[in-house]
Amino acid sequence: MSTIHLHQTTTATPEQFVAALTDFGPGRSELFSASADEYLEVHDSGPSHADVTEGSRRELAPALGVSGQDSSPAARAM
Repeated sequence: MSTIHLHQTTTATPEQFVAALTDFGPGRSELFSASADEYLEVHDSGPSHADVTEGSRRELAPALGVSGQDSSPAARAM
């Protein structure tokens, strides 16, 4: 399991922040400009997990994140 540490200054409550991070529905790009709804695919989700592929319209700097899978160099080489 991966652990990600974030630091962000916001006026949102912790509950609002977590809700935004874990909402993979349409309109996600309104909250996260690097995310594009047409490149968002939810493979599996539950109360405590989500396996999601997320991408961006940006060609030179894609914002691709895959949760729940091994993204180590050895796994990428396969």
